[in-house]
Amino acid sequence: MRPSVAEEFAECLPAWSRLQHRPEGLQPGYADLADLLFALDSGWEIDPPVYAYQETGWRPYYHILLKREGRYVLLSLPDTEALRAFLKENGIRVEVRSTGSPARRGKRDSR
Repeated sequence: MRPSVAEEFAECLPAWSRLQHRPEGLQPGYADLADLLFALDSGWEIDPPVYAYQETGWRPYYHILLKREGRYVLLSLPDTEALRAFLKENGIRVEVRSTGSPARRGKRDSR
């Protein structure tokens, strides 16, 4: 039986490899469109809506919730033209969540 695209090329994508090589399976994290496509090829499904965030001080990004066999994982993907096209072509609902406030900093950065 021929291996899936995800199995065949997983070692080529650092983010996908990080996400896959955990005893619990897929873990939350930062990813890109190729990582998302590999996850979908491996049986994960997008649980709509996808949330698009546009916060002051941050590059726009998307939160995509994936589900499989009763498990869920949240991936953060940077806003790209390819990702927007993928979501549109597949009819996946996107909800924009813009905030006008500056991005919050962690405790280490606050003074």
